[in-house]
Amino acid sequence: MNLYFCTSACQRILFLVMLLLPLASHADEKIANDLVIKAMAQDSSLTEEEIREHYKNDCLTDFPRYAAICAKYNLLEADLTLNKNYKELMRRLADEQAKSKLKAAQRAWISFRDLQCEFETSSWGGGRFQPTAKIMCIKRFTEDRAKLLGEYLLCEDSPECFSLLPK
Repeated sequence: MNLYFCTSACQRILFLVMLLLPLASHADEKIANDLVIKAMAQDSSLTEEEIREHYKNDCLTDFPRYAAICAKYNLLEADLTLNKNYKELMRRLADEQAKSKLKAAQRAWISFRDLQCEFETSSWGGGRFQPTAKIMCIKRFTEDRAKLLGEYLLCEDSPECFSLLPK
């Protein structure tokens, strides 16, 4: 997990959420949501109430603090999906060489994503929204990568698809 804004306690809680997420039904999503909110509260000076008030709807607000809450929450959601898809793809790959290549590709992708977002937000010049803009950039790349890995998981029966998954 590449959560640069999350302390080790926060990462432990998010790891538990990641383990539980595949088992979660719609009713259990609230529990996962609550765990993400608790992790964010532990890792910041924000209260759980502040996070609940701003985590979904304030990404475009003029208040940097509220925009950051929304951006961080959305990045955590995207990161959980990415990690779930990556772990499932690694589980399904039968070939150790393919697993090794996926692992190397994922590491290279993380480096690329981080550098690209540094570049994209460098023109902000350290302004008050630069950290939030960087988080939103990382979220955008993370969602795209999660989607790609998710598409690989759907490829099992399609001849045009990625062929390293066992049939």
